[in-house]
Amino acid sequence: MHSVTMLCFIGFLVGFLSYLANPHLSVLVTQFAGKEWAATATGTTNFVWQFASMLGPLVLGWSIDTTGSFASVWWILAAGPLLGILALIPIREQVKRA
Repeated sequence: MHSVTMLCFIGFLVGFLSYLANPHLSVLVTQFAGKEWAATATGTTNFVWQFASMLGPLVLGWSIDTTGSFASVWWILAAGPLLGILALIPIREQVKRA
């Protein structure tokens, strides 16, 4: 990112692409939670999503201040989805028989 224009473009692109998963995530969460817990599970998912958005600037700003490198931000942002994948691996869908 050597120019402000490119930084703005990439920031918009990453932000736009990151929210494409929200509807799919909401559907998956409600399916796994079942009818009884769908609202609670969706609310919890939204809370975690928004809480991460609040903590992100704090953590990313701290990493820039600590390392003195803007590149650390990209490594941290790449680690987020990887941690999410690791958290989802143990979840197994139960096949319901009619």
